[in-house]
Amino acid sequence: MNEEVNTNIELSIIVVLYNSSKFLDGLIDSLLRQKLSNKKVEIVFIGYEDGNKKELLKIDKLISKNDLLHKTFEINLVRKKTNRGFGWGCNLGAKLAKGEYLLFLNPDVILKDPLLLQKTLKFLKMKKGAIIGALTYSLEDNKKRLLSFRRRPNFYTFLFEFTNLKKLWPNNPYSRHFNFLDANVYDLEKECLEVDSVSGSFLSIAKKDFYSIGMFDTNFFLYLEDLDLCLRWRNNKKLVYMCPELKIYHYGGGSSRMKERINVEAWIDSRLLFVNKHVHNILERLLLRLIFFFDSWFIRIRSSYKNVG
Repeated sequence: MNEEVNTNIELSIIVVLYNSSKFLDGLIDSLLRQKLSNKKVEIVFIGYEDGNKKELLKIDKLISKNDLLHKTFEINLVRKKTNRGFGWGCNLGAKLAKGEYLLFLNPDVILKDPLLLQKTLKFLKMKKGAIIGALTYSLEDNKKRLLSFRRRPNFYTFLFEFTNLKKLWPNNPYSRHFNFLDANVYDLEKECLEVDSVSGSFLSIAKKDFYSIGMFDTNFFLYLEDLDLCLRWRNNKKLVYMCPELKIYHYGGGSSRMKERINVEAWIDSRLLFVNKHVHNILERLLLRLIFFFDSWFIRIRSSYKNVG
């Protein structure tokens, strides 16, 4: 584990790549437009190959052969043959990172503000010992706010947000409260909002703090590893902020291919793991496990029907 900090590097950006080369060009272009003001920034790319030679060639072309990218940032491209999950890739990137601060960034994110990296460092230094997240909008609809920050979930949140019951009652108050849809965050202007969790699509933290909390739990292959990390941080009386001045644009699902077969299973596994880990009331945990069992059965049948069709 690289716990040493390179004084020449202030910020280490960690990007985990899997079936996401079609989005990577946009991210790189937006990174190259950043005004760094003599700040030293590195990018650690963790690329999962899984035997996809075409994907590997595209990544090489976009990263290894991009002279301007290498002149602007210190670049470290690491290839792994097997996909071991988002959290595992992020942890590997953190171990290799040389900077004092870490920024976990999804490959299907665009940074339109050329000062965004400078602002991120400003907030990390201003809010010492905190996790910092961004206000996220849809790249396809710039006015649509995505759900990039949340409150702590409770039994009703799990029931109406984590199961198909949400489709029957999409505007339920429990989901709205969980996702801050019951609050006007735009009144904040440039103030940071204290929240319980922020999305792993843009999550920044001091490197020493990331190590102290035990990094991402790699038992989560995909989904909820960011919520788990933030809640563990909050359980230690630490703070998490969403700073509206940090605005990013996100495609969402950029690493998803064969969603109904692969990511559905990851979601089923992750939500059960999350409940077992964070719901301490035994009766509530047993009820949720039973509900998830039947909901998972329904999801798999629906998924199989869609793939056959």
